[in-house]
Amino acid sequence: ACAILGVQEVVFLGHADAMLVPDLALRREMVRVIRTIRPDVVVCQDPTVRYVAQSYLNHPDHRAAGEATLDAVYPAARDRMTFPELL
Repeated sequence: ACAILGVQEVVFLGHADAMLVPDLALRREMVRVIRTIRPDVVVCQDPTVRYVAQSYLNHPDHRAAGEATLDAVYPAARDRMTFPELL
C-alpha cells in the first residue's frame, strides 16, 4: 500500500499492541513526527467508528491512534504554543 501511495517512510512509535491510549504523551509523540516530516497529507483512522456493519468491532488501538492523530494535526502541530520544546 505504501508503494502504491508513494509513501517513502513509515514511522513506528513502538507501543505494545492493545495498550494504546489517546493521551498527551501519545499526542506529543505524534506532534514530534508531524513537525519533523511536515507532511502534506495525514491519513488516520476515524476514531468515532466503533462498529463497521454488523460483523466488525473497531479495535481500541485504531480508535486511540485516530483520536491522538487528529488532535496532533490540529491544533497541536500547527500551534507553536503546544509542545514548544519540539520546535
